[in-house]
Amino acid sequence: VEKKIGDTSFFPLNSEALEKALSHLIQNSVESLSRRLDKNITIEVKDEGSTLLLAVEDNGGGIEPHHLTLISDPFFTTKNHQNRLGLGLTEAFGIFKQHHAIISVTSEIGKGTRFEIRFDKTVAQTLMEKPV
Repeated sequence: VEKKIGDTSFFPLNSEALEKALSHLIQNSVESLSRRLDKNITIEVKDEGSTLLLAVEDNGGGIEPHHLTLISDPFFTTKNHQNRLGLGLTEAFGIFKQHHAIISVTSEIGKGTRFEIRFDKTVAQTLMEKPV
């Protein structure tokens, strides 16, 4: 796991909820790496001026293009594991949306996936005045 944590100013968000959402993204990345020898996950936090970027990228198997629109749907999963309900990304996306974040996902089969979540600093300040 590689961490690229930039110097960010104080950013008021619901850290407990975001920790849970980040955990789901990382778990998804870990599962995508199961068949690779060279496993890599990069977590990036970067101040972009008016927004804060949170990115999770892996070099796993990637997401099929026709699945990209489904990954936040409840119970959608491509995994055959009995204990997987397909709710992790649904919950993560829900938490990000509660924070009014902009979510983008890019993926290439055989090369990996990158989730980018951008939080608007002005909106974040308003949310902390009225907690999520």
